[in-house]
Amino acid sequence: MNAQTNLKTGNAYAGVNQSILQEVKSKTGYSSDKWITYCQAREIGKKLVGAKGKGINLRTFAKDTDKNTKGKIVEVTRPISFFVFNEDLLQDVVVA
Repeated sequence: MNAQTNLKTGNAYAGVNQSILQEVKSKTGYSSDKWITYCQAREIGKKLVGAKGKGINLRTFAKDTDKNTKGKIVEVTRPISFFVFNEDLLQDVVVA
């Protein structure tokens, strides 16, 4: 099995994200091992067609605040999540 990578950066996805994306690729029949976010697709002049993204988590965490069960404000860390789309869903943006 080939590593699932980010189309724009070339970086391989890590940990459970690798398994998740390989499973999605297998179930959907995508031919590409490359994935991209919506914003990255726009940055390279592409649009997403029939796009069904898959949510994954980064290895980094964002600091945030939340209320605990006693109503006190506490600092928490949450994984940064986003959706990625397979390269097979990309099309060139046509400017009329």
